[in-house]
Amino acid sequence: MDASSWESPPSAHVRCGAAELPRVDVSRVVCAFLVSFVLFVVFVVFVFFVFRVSFGADGA
Repeated sequence: MDASSWESPPSAHVRCGAAELPRVDVSRVVCAFLVSFVLFVVFVVFVFFVFRVSFGADGA
């Protein structure tokens, strides 16, 4: 594979953290926001699950 076939067109998709689109800083901000949001949601769900299990709300 040569480098030209490996690079995708800018309109196809934006790879997270890739330097393919240095002029588009919005894509990096959106990518970082999505990653942090997903981690935040996972953390909240984990804490909620731990509290539910520790307090025994289900009777388990």
